Amino acid sequence: MKPSFLIIALVLFCSEMLFFSCKKSSNPSYDFSYTNANDVRDSVQFQSNAPANANLQWIFSDGVRTNEPSPVHVFYSTINTATLIINNDQNNTITKSIKLMTGAEKMTGNWHWTHGLYWDVGGFNDTSFSLPDTSFPITVINQDTINVWGSNLSFSCYPPSGYSSGYSGFSGGNILVYYMNGRIYFSNSNSIGKYNSGIGYSTP
Repeated sequence: MKPSFLIIALVLFCSEMLFFSCKKSSNPSYDFSYTNANDVRDSVQFQSNAPANANLQWIFSDGVRTNEPSPVHVFYSTINTATLIINNDQNNTITKSIKLMTGAEKMTGNWHWTHGLYWDVGGFNDTSFSLPDTSFPITVINQDTINVWGSNLSFSCYPPSGYSSGYSGFSGGNILVYYMNGRIYFSNSNSIGKYNSGIGYSTP
């Protein structure tokens, strides 16, 4: 009787384990993807495969949180993370690293500066006049540093007003160079009694 009892108990135990194993494997395999993650300040689009009625919590490395089903987020750093928690269950948590470029490689080459203006601001009458066109090279030292006119400029990512995506800015001293929509924009300012700056845009 004892061997039969042990066999029956073992069969029941295995059946129970198989039931729970199948039940666990039937849970959906949650995941998320993202697009447009190229350069810093790109508008990154996130999408998960969780059902429409799922409670989603997105947590980004810059501290921003949202419960939107498919959020769009802008990162200001090159190394970032995105975490998705489904239905407040820590067992259904996915974290992915998102590495973005500064856009420095887009700035390499010889550029022709045109439409430059020189502003004399701060006097009794603010004035401006056109600057002659000129050509200049931009070389990339690394993803965080470019060289323009013998000056090393560091990645700063300060966008002009009204722009938040597709922008890469580098600055050093009084020089600001930024890439946007296929063009290089340049600004150089000096404070000697008055505030003087030259601004313009370039095409390769």
